[in-house]
Amino acid sequence: MHFQPEELNTGALAHLFAVAPLRELEHLAQLVAQARDSNSHGTTFVSWRDEAVSAATNWSDEVSRQLRQHRTVPERALLLTAAMISGAAADSVLSAAHILLEVLRYQQDDTPRLAQADLGEQLEGLSVVREDDGRVRFPRLAYDNAVRRHFWENFPDLRPAFRDWVGQCVELPGLRAGDRVRLVLRFAEEALSAGRPDDLCELIEKWTRPSAVGRLRAEAAAALELGLSHDQHGSRFRSRVYGWVTATRMTPDLARVVTDVCQQVMAVTHPEQAMVRLRHLALRQDIPVPTTATAHAALLELVRSNGRLYSRLVQRLVQQRRSTGPAADLLLAMLEPGDLRVTPPWPEVTLAWRAVMLTKPRTAWTPVVRRWLAAIARQRAGERVLSALLLATSGDRALLNHLYVTSCDWADLSPDDMSAETRVGRVERARIADRFCREIDLLQGVGEVPSGSGTQGTREGP
Repeated sequence: MHFQPEELNTGALAHLFAVAPLRELEHLAQLVAQARDSNSHGTTFVSWRDEAVSAATNWSDEVSRQLRQHRTVPERALLLTAAMISGAAADSVLSAAHILLEVLRYQQDDTPRLAQADLGEQLEGLSVVREDDGRVRFPRLAYDNAVRRHFWENFPDLRPAFRDWVGQCVELPGLRAGDRVRLVLRFAEEALSAGRPDDLCELIEKWTRPSAVGRLRAEAAAALELGLSHDQHGSRFRSRVYGWVTATRMTPDLARVVTDVCQQVMAVTHPEQAMVRLRHLALRQDIPVPTTATAHAALLELVRSNGRLYSRLVQRLVQQRRSTGPAADLLLAMLEPGDLRVTPPWPEVTLAWRAVMLTKPRTAWTPVVRRWLAAIARQRAGERVLSALLLATSGDRALLNHLYVTSCDWADLSPDDMSAETRVGRVERARIADRFCREIDLLQGVGEVPSGSGTQGTREGP
């Protein structure tokens, strides 16, 4: 957006630059952009600037004057509704206003409806415009923001009612997906500014109950994302999420919402806390398998790119391995070489291998050993992984014999028997297998004897 420096030299702007916090200046810049994009407030920077400054500084007094002129409950209900779902169809605005009157237990006028003012007249009396496409808006820039703020600041005793009202309004059939999300964002802004984060949490739980049959997951996710991103209340939401994932019961839709938001929001700002919450979700056994699988995948994506988180997760899972099968499944998935984006922490890799060897059948983890051998042969991994595998056996002769046979069998595979992940030239396979088998021999005190591919009498190990 182009402007001349002197176009910023106004008394109002100088005052804002001197005293306003950066978040308010950011909001002012957004208002200037809104004025430009609306095509309703002139075509020059000066006109956009003046409209934005008025919106940022003057509307609160104007809203107070308007409410003194419109004291009836239906008028005020319609004004607040128009501000909350500005941009929605006028029919939906009227329906939402009726819901608000019901929530407030207002006794409707006995005057026949046809004898009352029609919707167009009511909107016009409140200076609300109905566009040609039937959608409502306020002609003055950001005036709807000021209306919403006025109601939340000056009717604190009605805030619980406003929460319940919004909880019902999102289910209006006439609202589009964008209308519903805007309603949630606007409510979240006011609730958080008023210091009521629990109002958002209650709605998130309501919108993810089985009775909602998944229709409002997007709205619940939007509310949770705003809460987690809030400077003042973000910690409260992180604690609430922890309470959800560790509770005895959790609805599948809430689990899906928490998984998505942990992966997309919390993992960026608080990765360790995101890991803890995703771990609880991935190990739960009271929610559908596809949901836990999504959490499982999100958790792996997070820890495979962060060595510290990888270590923390292994340590925690090793403590759980004897009591829960999913923990061992997760450890085995963490040992896959293909998706690691950091050098793995070898002490924890050894711990993970030990836990997997003790709790999973050999048929489950043998293919992973082969993929590591192939990665070494392709020079995509160092031979330190061989040491980790040997240490993980803790001298168990049966496990060492199995590793020995696995290495020999892998070296002797024909190309048709190998997957794309393990397809390596025979010479390279023989070299790695020979090296591994010699180390197994030495560990068992056999000494340096010929071993590996092509060696007779080694199929049962030393």
